[in-house]
Amino acid sequence: LAAVTREDFNFAVPRRDLRTLVAGDAFREDLFFLLQACVIHLPPLRERLADVPLLARHFLLGASREPDARPHRFGKEATSAMLAYRWPGNVRELRSAVARAVVAEGGAEIGLSSLPEEIRGSTSFRSSAGEVDLADLSYREAIELSRDETNRRYLESVLRRFGGDVVLAAQHANIERESFYRLLRRARLSAEDYRDGPPKGEGGDE
Repeated sequence: LAAVTREDFNFAVPRRDLRTLVAGDAFREDLFFLLQACVIHLPPLRERLADVPLLARHFLLGASREPDARPHRFGKEATSAMLAYRWPGNVRELRSAVARAVVAEGGAEIGLSSLPEEIRGSTSFRSSAGEVDLADLSYREAIELSRDETNRRYLESVLRRFGGDVVLAAQHANIERESFYRLLRRARLSAEDYRDGPPKGEGGDE
């Protein structure tokens, strides 16, 4: 099963900045550095779309205590919509969407109509090549397209924010400058196009 962190779920635990607590002598410094050795960065769900079907299936299996009375699978259109959606609420939003779909669906397969409205509207994916219906692609092709376009949108947004300054953009992205340049080359983007605002033919942020 794909990795799921505590932050992906709605635990009633207040969030605290441990660095601030350490500075205020409210948290042990030695324990803080011990915990730092175990920090794992997990990208948001929109950057790991391959996890969506796995997590959705997991939530589907746990959505009802009556296995014979619940849907057992997702239809192709529903799967395509979930892969196209950007999941601003991350895994907790996916879990909620699956739970709602189970209640709305009366058959053995969750169809597109049982998903929340905002997800149903995501079956078409706008890529650099134009509007693409993910249902026309294989699963692997859809995942690769979604990942590449997410990377491209992120790079464009960061370059716009920092006026094409790669040093600042790479620092903000928390990656090495050379790695940032490699991502730009892969996305066929040039920082020069963002020095005086958005590149030609592009509007502001989506």
